[in-house]
Amino acid sequence: MGAAEGVEPLGSLQLTVVRVACATGRRPAKADLSEGEDVSLTLDPALEDRRIIDASFSLFRAYTRAITGGRLTLEVLSLIHI
Repeated sequence: MGAAEGVEPLGSLQLTVVRVACATGRRPAKADLSEGEDVSLTLDPALEDRRIIDASFSLFRAYTRAITGGRLTLEVLSLIHI
């Protein structure tokens, strides 16, 4: 569904999703951060598939199209940072 005839497009909005393949840090064990453990975390392999990202934004894309009358195009760029 495009913009209504005679209505000027608003342009496009680009959202960038950056998926970090792995990270290390300290997981706090207490609210005051006085204790904790060092951890190494990796990205769930299911999130390596771009279809997951596309599916998660499909409703937001439809919402954006509905509230702008199709005048705003939503683009999603998905990156994996290694």
